[in-house]
Amino acid sequence: ILMSVTDSLPTFLHVFALILLTGAFTDTRSTHNRFRICSSWFLINLVFEVGQLAGPTDAAGTLPVVGNYLAAGTFSLLDVGAAVAGSIAGYLLLNKQNKSEADHD
Repeated sequence: ILMSVTDSLPTFLHVFALILLTGAFTDTRSTHNRFRICSSWFLINLVFEVGQLAGPTDAAGTLPVVGNYLAAGTFSLLDVGAAVAGSIAGYLLLNKQNKSEADHD
């Protein structure tokens, strides 16, 4: 089980890091913006994860880089769960950061 969880760690870190990176360059003062950032990165990851369900011939019509990724990848519910966890962790951290900035104003 530990191996399965650690295999999904890159997905968690990808979503989490991109949320923080996006939050660093956008306005995160509104809850709506924070939610939009987190849900967008989750949905992008979900699209690519679900895209891995397609076989290599289905992915052939896409851009070469995307097709190679989809053809070589394997769909995993643990990766979907890791993307959810990364989104929640990113949202909580953006909220915490915003609360601390508001307390210092």
